Amino acid sequence: MSGRTWMLVTLAAVSAFSAMPSAFYGDIATATGTTWSTALLFSGHGLAAVIGMSVAARLASRLDGRVPTVPVLVAVVLDVAGGVVLALNAPQNLWILLVARLICGFALGIVTPLASSVIVHGRRGSARVTAAIFGGVGVGSLASGALIASGASISLTVLLGLVPLLAMAASAAFVRQAPPSVATGALVDTERAAGLLIVVAAVVGAFLANGVLALFTSLLPAAIADLAGGASLYAGLVGGSVMIAAGTARLAFRTTPGAGTTTLALVVIPTLAGTALLTAGLLVRDGIGVGLAVLGGVGFGLAAGVLYDASLRAVGRSTRLLATVQRGGQAGLVIPPLVATAVTA
Repeated sequence: MSGRTWMLVTLAAVSAFSAMPSAFYGDIATATGTTWSTALLFSGHGLAAVIGMSVAARLASRLDGRVPTVPVLVAVVLDVAGGVVLALNAPQNLWILLVARLICGFALGIVTPLASSVIVHGRRGSARVTAAIFGGVGVGSLASGALIASGASISLTVLLGLVPLLAMAASAAFVRQAPPSVATGALVDTERAAGLLIVVAAVVGAFLANGVLALFTSLLPAAIADLAGGASLYAGLVGGSVMIAAGTARLAFRTTPGAGTTTLALVVIPTLAGTALLTAGLLVRDGIGVGLAVLGGVGFGLAAGVLYDASLRAVGRSTRLLATVQRGGQAGLVIPPLVATAVTA
């Protein structure tokens, strides 16, 4: 397996595991008696990822162009350790669960920019990064909801989610390193330096994209699932379908969408359609309401995927700037759930 392929699959696996709790956030809120538990666990994970990304940016500057297999492997092992802690504790043990989520978030923060900096150098690199992150989260959310609905316990669901991580850790020994001429180009900031306004716009874009997706994988799944009796399968379906839509949004294009009007249209039109469908779903309720709400979420997911990919493309292949944009994106996973909880509590 090539280093770039291993990074791509590892990024998808780590992203998928980060979403495993999405189907039972509602159960945790019920066990603790407050929706703040969901916001705390979700935002704590995102904040830890921001810290991890800052560490990853420093690591990248010290790797001298080497493909970062070792630091990514260490982060995967750390993610597994946090997952074990998460699996072995009951939903009411909020503070222990928070520690587990902080560990997993920090690990995700290490993996995301380091793996992305390698993947973006391949063909359609930014699209593959978007697909790996959002598609991975979507698959994890769907798998979690399906397992819970089939009768699996929360602990078993989390432990099964660790299997892909263990597989990637075990396969690291078989990764073929790229030739020096290729490897040294993977992590050095040799690309054009994006202007300050472009970087700020990219950070804001990543923040908005992840902010929307954060709501659809934290608070909204339980709210939409309540329309059909609160089934965990529906909660997983909501989060999963939205994230998979975000992950596949760019892969649907054979070429990169043009800047400006085209990208704006690909963001605005699905957003408007998603808003209408989600509103209708919440008003109609019952099974039809869930279907409309899910379709609305898909619209938001498509828009978020295009926006996030455009944000990555705006800063080129610079590891430092990629980490900056992705930190902005992670902030979108922290702030909106906290604000939404404060408004609705």
